[in-house]
Amino acid sequence: MNTSSRLSSIFSLTMIPLVAVAQAKADDAPQWLCDKPVGSGVISRYHPNSKHGGGWKMAACEWSKRLKKSVCERYSTKEPTAAHKTLPFGTRVMVEMANGQSVIVRINDRGPFVKGRVLDLNDVAAEAVGLTWDKGVMRGTLYQCREVPKPVPAARPEQP
Repeated sequence: MNTSSRLSSIFSLTMIPLVAVAQAKADDAPQWLCDKPVGSGVISRYHPNSKHGGGWKMAACEWSKRLKKSVCERYSTKEPTAAHKTLPFGTRVMVEMANGQSVIVRINDRGPFVKGRVLDLNDVAAEAVGLTWDKGVMRGTLYQCREVPKPVPAARPEQP
């Protein structure tokens, strides 16, 4: 057995558990059905230190009737989120860009506050659809999403 075949067999043995873990995590992720168009237009990239974005506060706040106080959330650098002027906080939206790429984001802030823009994407979402700082803005379409319930496995009949 030569060195290259030994390396390939070691590589294939070490990859099996990683693939299984990736598939298990993907199966646990919620499935989204995005079929309700909610708008289209110019989409921009949002940064917490931008003049019109989160600035120094870096939080999105909404009034909670149940808690009778304002509830705030910090700018996320790990989850794809976005700012929209009217959609309720927590709404999932699929953003389909003019370049054919798409991403599902959660609305967690208000904005954009620039005329003609419909959505501000955070850095994570912008990078996922190829919206870089040098491009600035891009046209896109928004679709509201809802979670698809996972099928419940059928109960096995008890055997005596």
